[in-house]
Amino acid sequence: MFEPIEMEGIEIRNVWADNFGREMDFIRLLIHTYPYVALATTVGSEKHPEKLKKLGSTHYQNMCDDILDSEIIQVGLCMFNADGELPSHGIQNRHIAWEFNIGLRFDIDSRRSPDDEALVQILIKEGVEFGRLRRYGIAWSDFCSAFQSENMWEFPSANTNEYMAVTWVGFGVYDFGMLLKLMHESDDEFFPATERIFIRRM
Repeated sequence: MFEPIEMEGIEIRNVWADNFGREMDFIRLLIHTYPYVALATTVGSEKHPEKLKKLGSTHYQNMCDDILDSEIIQVGLCMFNADGELPSHGIQNRHIAWEFNIGLRFDIDSRRSPDDEALVQILIKEGVEFGRLRRYGIAWSDFCSAFQSENMWEFPSANTNEYMAVTWVGFGVYDFGMLLKLMHESDDEFFPATERIFIRRM
């Protein structure tokens, strides 16, 4: 339905509800050879924009509140091997990465927060099409279920009977927090009580 995006010699595979299953099957095939996965997320709005940061709260607590209150609308994913090489595909053998478009779980038109409105306008200027997300986006429950599957986290070694772990890479602590949110889908109690435990689990 939607064409891939070309960016500096890399084909960004545009993933929507209609091709989501096919692209996930492709990723599962590649993950044995490219077991390092970089993740970046885009959020479109806060569910509770009126909530203020608690006076005296820590940076970790604020991060947890921000992530719990944010709606993920896009997830960028890039795979590579131990030598930093990306997978390639197609007649031109281009390197590939993925952009997953998540269906909206909120009514963007009913927002009244100035912060939300400013964020939406920035995203529109960057090319995010909220109408397409609403009509063709991947259901959040389907997206979470696919990434919670065992073979997205480990896979059998080709040489031994042991399992090899997939290594996830983020651009900051917020991406790892979003990954934790992704793994729990609808449970708001998934963040550890302290930052030290959070870092240990990551």
